[in-house]
Amino acid sequence: MTSNIYIIDSSSLIELNKHNAMDVYVSVWNNISKLIRVGSISCS
Repeated sequence: MTSNIYIIDSSSLIELNKHNAMDVYVSVWNNISKLIRVGSISCS
């Protein structure tokens, strides 16, 4: 099975944080962090 790799601009994470703070949306940010750690998301 192949896995997807997504390359996103870091400004999208900055904007996401402006509207969805890390301390409020903990599970969202934990999932994003996990995807970055395992290499499914790469930021430019």
